[in-house]
Formats: sequence, structure tokens, C-alpha cells
Amino acid sequence: MLTLHEAKEINLRPYQANAVEALRDKIRDGIKRIVLCAGTGAGKTLTAGHLLKQASHKGSYALFIVDRVALVDQTSAVFDEYGIPHGVIQGIHDRYAPREHVQVCSAQTLARRGLPRDPDLIVVDEAHTRYKATVDLMNRYPDAVKIGLTATPFTKGMGNEWDGVVNIIPTRDLINDGFLIEPKIYVAKSPEDADLGLNSSGEFTDESAASAGIRIIGDVVSEWVTKTHEHFGGPAKTIVFSPTVEHGRELCTAFRDAGYNFQQISYLDKNEDERRDKIREFRRPDSLIDGLVSCGVLTKGFDCFDQDTEILTPDGWKGIGGFAVGDKVYGYNRETERVEIVDVEFYGDRPLDEGERIVAIKSQRFDIRTTEGHEFHIKYRDPKIGGRRSKNFITKTALQMAERKSAYYLPVSGEYEFSGVDLSDDELRLIAWFMTDGWLTGSTLGICQSKEYKHEIRDLLVRLGIDFNERERQPGATCYPNSKPAIEFTIPKGVAGGALARNGWSQYQQYIDKNVSPELMNMSREQFRVFWDELLKGDGAKQGKKAGWLWCDRKEQADAYTHMAVVRGYSASFSTQTTSAGKPMYVVSVRDAQWLQTEPNSKLAAKFRIDSSRDGERVWCIRNRLSTVITRRGGKIAIVGNCPEARIGISCKPYRKSLSSHMQEIGRVMRALPDGSPKDALWLDHSGNIERFALEMFDVWENGAGELDTATKRDSEKRERNEQIREKVVCPECSGAIRGSICTACGWERPARSNVTVADGELHEFSLERFAMQPRAGLRADCLRAPKTVWKAALSYCAMHSSKGEDHARRWAFGIVFGRSGIYPTSKPPRGWYDMTIPASFDQHAFSLVERETKRFRKNKRTRRAA
Repeated sequence: MLTLHEAKEINLRPYQANAVEALRDKIRDGIKRIVLCAGTGAGKTLTAGHLLKQASHKGSYALFIVDRVALVDQTSAVFDEYGIPHGVIQGIHDRYAPREHVQVCSAQTLARRGLPRDPDLIVVDEAHTRYKATVDLMNRYPDAVKIGLTATPFTKGMGNEWDGVVNIIPTRDLINDGFLIEPKIYVAKSPEDADLGLNSSGEFTDESAASAGIRIIGDVVSEWVTKTHEHFGGPAKTIVFSPTVEHGRELCTAFRDAGYNFQQISYLDKNEDERRDKIREFRRPDSLIDGLVSCGVLTKGFDCFDQDTEILTPDGWKGIGGFAVGDKVYGYNRETERVEIVDVEFYGDRPLDEGERIVAIKSQRFDIRTTEGHEFHIKYRDPKIGGRRSKNFITKTALQMAERKSAYYLPVSGEYEFSGVDLSDDELRLIAWFMTDGWLTGSTLGICQSKEYKHEIRDLLVRLGIDFNERERQPGATCYPNSKPAIEFTIPKGVAGGALARNGWSQYQQYIDKNVSPELMNMSREQFRVFWDELLKGDGAKQGKKAGWLWCDRKEQADAYTHMAVVRGYSASFSTQTTSAGKPMYVVSVRDAQWLQTEPNSKLAAKFRIDSSRDGERVWCIRNRLSTVITRRGGKIAIVGNCPEARIGISCKPYRKSLSSHMQEIGRVMRALPDGSPKDALWLDHSGNIERFALEMFDVWENGAGELDTATKRDSEKRERNEQIREKVVCPECSGAIRGSICTACGWERPARSNVTVADGELHEFSLERFAMQPRAGLRADCLRAPKTVWKAALSYCAMHSSKGEDHARRWAFGIVFGRSGIYPTSKPPRGWYDMTIPASFDQHAFSLVERETKRFRKNKRTRRAA
């Protein structure tokens, strides 16, 4: 099949490459039925695509089998992106091409059709679904290698069909590395297990779940309203997992009565167009639909930039149509406030729907245009720190930005860690003079400048030990005409590798490029500043303490300079002007700034506003794990959010045995905005599944699914709910889910020692005061009653004042709080305190106590030295 774009290379992450080698090791050992297991977001399909592409190159016949017809075209599109020639076996499909080495197959169609030749490789997507026709196909070709993809190899009987398992990477590692987000989980009201009937396999029946669930629908709605306002300031896109169509219908009615529009989609929908219309409407940022109630159907949507917006990549600025999954882009890590290079995890473009609105802001520094639901990550004036810029980010939609009345700070640049180029400052200056006032003819490089800089350029060439000739050129005859005489310096190329090589410009040949050599892209921040300052002498001007503006006659230069600046902590923009001769010129402005402050309540300030759509307009977006991208529109650069997914999941379908079903559902919101932000995703449990499965779910996240003989038992054992289990997994403070000893929602920690003990068959309460931390004699501050508050303040103080890194800050904080002469000298920190995330905010009274203790220690140390 002919494709009209360049095929992408499949660049495996290290753990994916390790998984491929592990698969090969098992195949070499004679194992031909292998499960490739990893959670959502690990890239199982891309890893399998790598194997299929290699098989195709060898001429092997390979099948990729999906369990749903809807996934055929989606998988086919991914294979097209990565240049995997293939045909499709599904109904009457226009991609039917039986002679291709790779075939994307619908399990249902494959059961009714023969194959032109015996397959060498069979890849089964969602292998836990266990279609009989797929198992029969595997049995018909015993010599073929079979690889099953799944996040949950828990289905009973899988051990009879597969002989081994390769665990790619635990979910916890994906969360820690930023590829997934751990949602905040709340355990809400749910039906009692006694109200749920069982089917012949011992699982809860959907009918009984619906009947019992209908009685608590009011709680589902009220809990959603409370939590969305608490975490997002209002409704956020939501998917509800419902047991039956009837239950889903009642849910939609209850949400409607509360003033919210929820629509149902299900596997029973007979009108595909109607379902598609609902999904399309749900995707709109100004959608009339607040949530989708799913009965066997999962969806996602995206909010977008307009088609004139560009996004910065390591290869430069790219716009609509220029991206595919796996490409690299610059993103902004809101925790470290630094720039990182990350993978594109989703790309989409679409027509702007009829009636869909755009929000825009345009000023000297801004030019942004997005759909209403697009997200902006901003800081605000924090009254707790004297009105200075807040430490934490808040997230607002474009529409909320248009309605905002108070000041905000938008990031406009950030630093990426560049190693620097192997050039001295003087060598960078020479290249800068070539870029602005230089030319290259044959083997001669020239620099032509006004007399103002002749001594500076001459001294530079002398310091570099370069041979040159110098002469005066009159107006009209110079290489860069102007009204004053100019000085022209000509430099020979020299002899590469010979004695004269250092006397010419050849040693810098890889940097001599008027379109800006890619070799310069690795300059450090300090090197860029030297380079930029020299550029300004040639064709620019300084602006006081600002970094100045530069004239360029090439768009490639404007693109490169803005690229260089914005990822080195300088804000940048450019404007286009036309000379009297009709030639375009580009004025690049660079400032030493990482934030842009605006005052929406000022009459003079530019404001976000609702903008009208344009005929035939298209919008587009990408998604990455940091949920941020560096954008440029109209030459102006800002860092904004990227495409979000549904952010809230509501579980209303209880499971008694099926850990796999529960984990598949919660995995949907774990892919939403995976950047570590504590407010990015919520899971509201109205099914009791968290109480039944949390301990095992967290175990799988930490350690993987395990071997098949263990994993396949996870969906066959019944789980019970009782007070003992609830105590282990439900936070007494907020009803959040507890992982280990810490609540994933509010951070509450279970005390290191239980407050009850068993004696003579009775329960006795311990006195909490008996185990309380005792402050040092003489300390009387009120905050001492809250040792954890003091510890957090110490962590914050030491992180602010330590220049030796986070580990040193923790050790310093430990000494202040728990050292021999510390605040609590006879106590030890409870488990989890030492390694907790360093807080961005703190109690001011506790902070002042830590500051006083630090000064006391230093004063005593000086006194001891003097003695």
C-alpha cells in the first residue's frame, strides 16, 4: 500500500528492547507461546510492531489479531506510520492485500476465512479475552511463534494456551518515570455484597448490580459534583462504567436532574452514526456533554490548537500534520521547571465542528488560539508569600482563562541541559560575525563591517591565530552596502590537516552555514549568550538589561535562534517586516525571562477572548507525558498544555473475581495527562472494587503480573469485603485508597504503631500521648504539637538553602529535627517521612522555628570554636 509520508523508525525504549531480547531467549529455548505483559502505557503494541517489521523484512508471514473490529483501522494506521507494509483481513475491507507479509486481522473474520500460507508469527492483542477461534488458529499452526499482548494475564485457562510470560516493566516504574499517572482514588458509597446476585461462575450478575446500584445513583451524582469542584473547580470530562444499559439510562437521568448532561453509549447501540455523533460531541471543548456512560465501550477525545500553531521539537518547529506517535518534542516539567525531550504519545487533527468556539489572545508578547477546553498551566500571586509568584502551578482551561480577573504568570521559556559545543568564546564570536556580516565565495570567507567594530574583529582574528587580509570598502561597493565606509576582512580556507590548517577557517567548517549549522544546537546557555551578544553587534541592538533584538534575512535563522533561546531560559519571538524592495526581514527578539505576567483586570492588558471560527478551519494537538509543549504562533512563543483525555473515571460495575476487568477500567484514566500532577486524574469507586482488589492491584503495579501459574489464578478467586480489609485500604480521613500506609488521595499516614492491642480477648486503646514525639526542653511553640508539620517545614527550608542537592537537604533536615540537639531529640521519624516529596508549601510558624534552630546551632558552633 502506497503511503504519502515518510515512514518513521521504531525507537524502542530501553525496557522495550530488553523485553524483545527476553522474548528471543525464550524462543531459543523452544518456547513458542509467550505472553508479553505490561500495564497501560508500556507500549506493547509498538514493541510487537518492531517484531512484525523485522518479520516482514525477512519475508515471514505474520498475523496481528485484534478482538474488536473497531481496532482494525486504528492498528492499521499505526502500522502505516511506522512503514510496516500490511493487508487487512476484516469483512470487505479496502486494505485487503493477501500477498503482504503482515496482516492485521479481526478475530471474528479470521474465524471464517482461510489463509494463503502458514504463518510464522502470530501476535494476539488483548490475549486475556480468549476467543476460541483464535485459540483454534494457534493450535492449527504449531510451528508458528505466538505472542500474546495483555496487561492482565489473569484469565482462567490462559495457562493451558501459553507456555511462558515476559513482564516488560512494572506499572509503578511507568508511574515513577512519568509515563503514567496514578489517579487519586476515592472509595465512595457502593451496594452491599449481600445485595448482589451471582452467576454460575461465581461473578456478580450485571442485573443485580444494576438493581442495587440504582438505589445509590443519587450518591454517585453528589460525590461527582463535590469531587470535580474540589479538584478541578467544576465539571471535567468523565467516563462512567455502568453494568447495564438500564442502569446507565438511570444515571443519565439523575445527572440531568442535577443540571449535567451525561450520554450513554453501549455495545448494544445499533446506530453507529448516533454513537459516533455522541463521541464527537464529547470531544468538543465546549461540549454540551459532561460525561459518557459506558456499557462495554471506552472513548477518548482531544482539545486542540488552531492550524497556525507550531510546536518545538529537537528538529525545529513543526505544525499540523507534522507529527506522529513516537516523535520527539520539547515539554516542560512543572515539578523541576526545566525543559525535557519526550515522546509524542498521541497525534490528532480534525475539522473544527460547526458552532465550536475558539479562545484567543493576541498582543505584543502573546499569540495563542485554542479550543475552549485546552489547558493552560499557570502560576498566580500567592498572598501567603507576599503576593509573589506561587510555588505551585494551577491548571485552567482556555475558557477559564478568558474569564480570569486576577494576575497570572505563564511560562515562556525553560532550560534544557545541553553539554555545550567544543568551541571557545572567541570561536563562537567568529561564527557569529560570519552569520551576520559574513559571506563565503569559493575558498574565501569574508566579514564586512563598519569601522566601529574593525579593531574588535581584527583583535579577535589575531587572538585566534587566523591569517587574514584587511581593506576598506567604500559605500555601494561593500559586501553589505550602507552609507559609511566599511572594513572587509578576508580569511583563507587553509589546508585541512596540514601546517596551515589552523591559519584558515576550515577547522570551523561544520559550523559555517548561513541557515545555522545543527552543530551549534548543543551550545550551553552561557555559550548561547556569548554567541547572541556578538550577533547583536553585527545586525542587532541591545535594549538596556534585555537581551536585545536581531535582524535576519532568512526564515531559517529566525527559526533556529528562537529555538536556541527558548530552551536555554530566554523568552523569544520574531516579527516579519518587508523592506522597500519587497524583501521579507525577520526581527528576532530575545529576553532573559522565563515567565510572562499579565493583569487581566487592567484595561490596557491583552485578554483571552472568544474568537469566531473560520470556514474550513482545522484544529490539532499532540499528547506527551509532561502534558506541556512549547508553542509558537505568529512568531510568539509560550509554554501551554497539550491534549488531555477524560480525567475522571466512575466505577459502578462491581466485580467479585475479575481483577483484570477492574484494572482495564482504571487504566483508562491512568493515561490522562501523565505528568505527576496530583490533580490530573480521579477514580471514584461506587462498586466496592477498590476494597476487593486494591491490595492485589497495588501488588501488580509494584511487582508485575508474575508467572502464568500465579497470574491466571487472580481472576478465579472470589474477594470479600469486611471491616478488616476496609481498614487496610480505605483512609479514615478522606475515604481515599491507601497504598502501603499512605493515602493516595490526601497523604494521611497510618501511625507506625497500631492504637489497639489484643489482651485477654478484649480490645484496648493505646494512649496516643504515650507515643507522641517530645520536643526538646525549653521549646514551647504551638506548632510543636504537629511534628509532621515541623518536619515538612524543615525539608522545605533545607531544600531552599542547600546548594548540595536534595540528599544533603534531607540529611540536614533530619539533623535539625531529630538530631541529638534537634527539635525532637529523643524521637525518630515514622516510616515514609524521610523520603516524602519535598513540600512546595509549609506552615510559616514551623518554618520560622526551623530557621531559629538553624541560627541557634550555628551560633553555638561559633562559640565552641572560639573557646
